[in-house]
Amino acid sequence: MVFRGPVRWTIRRRPATNGDAIINKIDLQLDDPAVQNSAVYEAEQADLNGATADYRPQGQSGAGTADIRRGQNVTFWVDSTSDGYSDLAFRYKDAGAAGVTVNGLSLGGGLDGARGGNWSTRTDRVYLSAGINKVVVTGYGGEVTLDKLTVTPVQAPQPDVATYQAEGGTLTGTAQVSNAYDMVRDNDRGTVVT
Repeated sequence: MVFRGPVRWTIRRRPATNGDAIINKIDLQLDDPAVQNSAVYEAEQADLNGATADYRPQGQSGAGTADIRRGQNVTFWVDSTSDGYSDLAFRYKDAGAAGVTVNGLSLGGGLDGARGGNWSTRTDRVYLSAGINKVVVTGYGGEVTLDKLTVTPVQAPQPDVATYQAEGGTLTGTAQVSNAYDMVRDNDRGTVVT
């Protein structure tokens, strides 16, 4: 549901209810990109495959963290409103190491080096496809404590990124340029190589 303007929530017991009403949680999210550019994904709320949620107070951002050991992983399902670059910032501390994949592709390096029980942040700029993207943190050894993943879309053009259109390349074999396909996306109309 999307609400505009002030909203008042009322929770009441119906006459037919016996006992207490138990509310697990209510998640509210501001859906205004001009106000909120980053999305925060708490590790303890991600899909945990062998990794465990830890709710001890450690100075984390949310209610808990995810503890990841060798062979265990945490999967985030990251929503991107459009194709483009985003910064992925992982907040963690460790006595081990973990690797990261985005849509099956490994990021160079990993989550390690935050020794001494201090929180550290590693930020990687990646290209996300419009829709849902799969980000997996997998333990390689020891234990990594993951607090959260913050995803911030990059708005400005990237000076270190060059775009090459397929139809501008050297065609070989049976390749040919075609405009027979309607390639309208983000107001970009062009040709393809088939």
